[in-house]
Amino acid sequence: YISYNDDTDIPEHLYKILVQCANILSKAVHSGWKVLFMIKLSDSTARTARFLKFILPLLKAGRFFPYYIKKYDHCAGNGKDVIIPGIGAISCLASGPDPENACAFFFKNRTALDALTRCFNEWLCLYSEPLFKYFPPGESPDFSRRLTETEDNIGDRFLFKYGFSTLTLSENLFERLLKKDNPTRSEFAAASEFHKKRLNAFLTYMQNYKYKDIYLTDSLKDLIMHKQFRYYGCAGAKLMDMRTQDIIEHLKNIIRLLETYDNYDIAFISGNNKRMKEKYDFYCMVKERQAVIFEILKAPGTSGWRLSIEEPTLVKAAFNVFDEAWKQIAPVNKDKREIISWLQSQINILESCR
Repeated sequence: YISYNDDTDIPEHLYKILVQCANILSKAVHSGWKVLFMIKLSDSTARTARFLKFILPLLKAGRFFPYYIKKYDHCAGNGKDVIIPGIGAISCLASGPDPENACAFFFKNRTALDALTRCFNEWLCLYSEPLFKYFPPGESPDFSRRLTETEDNIGDRFLFKYGFSTLTLSENLFERLLKKDNPTRSEFAAASEFHKKRLNAFLTYMQNYKYKDIYLTDSLKDLIMHKQFRYYGCAGAKLMDMRTQDIIEHLKNIIRLLETYDNYDIAFISGNNKRMKEKYDFYCMVKERQAVIFEILKAPGTSGWRLSIEEPTLVKAAFNVFDEAWKQIAPVNKDKREIISWLQSQINILESCR
C-alpha cells in the first residue's frame, strides 16, 4: 500500500530517488506483488505528467492499481505512507513544502501495521476511486465498445502504436484481415460493427479536429520487406501476411486520407533497437478532454492488459505529453508532403516488383 496525499511536487534534484522507487516497484509487480497506490491529484499538469510517466512501466504486469482522492478540494492530510503487511511500514510527515524537512517513522509492530492498513483501506473505500478501468483479456467486446465511444467524441486526438491503425485500411481490406484472425461468426459481426462505427467517427470528427498518428518506422519495413501488417484483433496484436496488391491498396488509402483531410497527420519515429521496441510494446490513444486508452502487449498473439483513463486531470496531462512529444519529432518525419512522397516511393517499389 502506497499513499501520496498532498499537493507538493518532488524537486528536480530528488528525481534520481524517484527513478529508484519506480524500479523497485517495477520489480515488485513483475514478481507477483500487488500494489495499491493512492494519490491526491493537483491542478499542476506538469506534476500529473510526471506521475503518468512514473506509473507507465508499472502497468505492464497488470498488478498495479492506482487510486485518486475523488474530492479535489478535500484535505487528505500531508502523509506519505508505504505499508507492506507483515513486514513493515514507513510513514512520512512534512512540516513544510520542502520534502527534505520531512520526518519519517518506521514501524514493524504488528498492531501498528494492522492499524495503518485499516486506515489506508478506509481512505480507499470512503475517499478514493480507481484511476483506471482495467479490461482483462476476456473482455474484448467491452474494450472495443469503450474504444468506439472514445473515438465518437469531439476533440483533438493523438494515437501511438507500432504499426498503422486499422482505421487507415479500406473497409474491404479490413474485413479480409479480420477473416484471417479466424473469429467466430458473432466475433466477426461485432468487430465489423465496431470498426464501421469507429471509422465513421474518425472521418467525421477529423474534418474539424486535429488527428495525429505516431508510428514506428519498423512497421513500414515489416509491410514493404516482409509483407506483414501488425493487426490488433480479438486475440491481441499479431503479424498478418498481406499480398503485395493489398499493401499497395493500403498505402494508397493512407495517402488519400492525408490529401483529403487537412487535420490528419502521420509521423514516424525510429525503433531500430530491441530496447526501444520493448519500450513501445503498447497502444495508446488520447482523445482531448475525453479519455486515454491503453493496450499493454505481452507475448505475440496475446492481448496483455487493456485499460482506460477518464480522470480529467490525467487525460489533460497525457494529451500534453503527446503534444510535447510531437513537437520533438524531426520535421522531415512528420511533414505531410514528405510523408506522402515517402509512401508513394514505397508504392512505386512494390509496383515495380510485381
